[in-house]
Amino acid sequence: MKRLKALKVLCVFAVVFCFAAKGYAASPEKVFVVDGENWVLKSGGEPEGSCGASLEQGMYWYAVDPDSDEAAKGLRRGVLLYDAEGEKYSFLPTDEEQIRVENVTFSPDKKRMVLSANINRFASGLWVYDVETLELERAFWGYSDVFFVDDVRFAFTLVDEKTERPQQAGMWGISAALYEPAEEKGYVVLKGATAKENFSVTGAGESEITVNVTSVKSEKDWEDIEKWNDSEITLEVPAAG
Repeated sequence: MKRLKALKVLCVFAVVFCFAAKGYAASPEKVFVVDGENWVLKSGGEPEGSCGASLEQGMYWYAVDPDSDEAAKGLRRGVLLYDAEGEKYSFLPTDEEQIRVENVTFSPDKKRMVLSANINRFASGLWVYDVETLELERAFWGYSDVFFVDDVRFAFTLVDEKTERPQQAGMWGISAALYEPAEEKGYVVLKGATAKENFSVTGAGESEITVNVTSVKSEKDWEDIEKWNDSEITLEVPAAG
């Protein structure tokens, strides 16, 4: 947890369009390219790494991992981005905690992105970046799915380290939260975890956020999944701070 929080004080990452760092064999965009709507190997064939796209924004991402992807051998670990509208590549070097990239979600105006990477079987790390500068804005523990409600804010499931759970229930409580840069912590909790309730965000629009509620009658019931009860609520998106 402490290591993830330390990411908040990281300095600005450099935007790399012609990546030629000493000690690395080639620039990632000389190996992986977008052809149509898919990532392909420039030498031909399909790459093996984790990748995805936000077609509405015309943004594509590829997780360059030299440890697990044969085509990435000799390259620096990071996330290769492609902006189809500007027809340009950029590269974000990643930290050791960001090895297992699960998703990259872009804001509607594609000025902000959220990188999610699996930390352990109970939670993911969420890193919020400015797309143009690749400057890190915030970092949280949460779940990988995030849902933008406007160009800046997104709803997400926050891991609540203060609320402990048994291993069967994910080790910690979870809360429904909204990314809000104006706040000191960078977010506001919409529905906070309690001793007997978990709140996970399952969807969002411009005016409403859908939340799944998992509850138990007794704290001991977290140890038995058969005693969990699920229901759904909707929350109004609060005015921007």
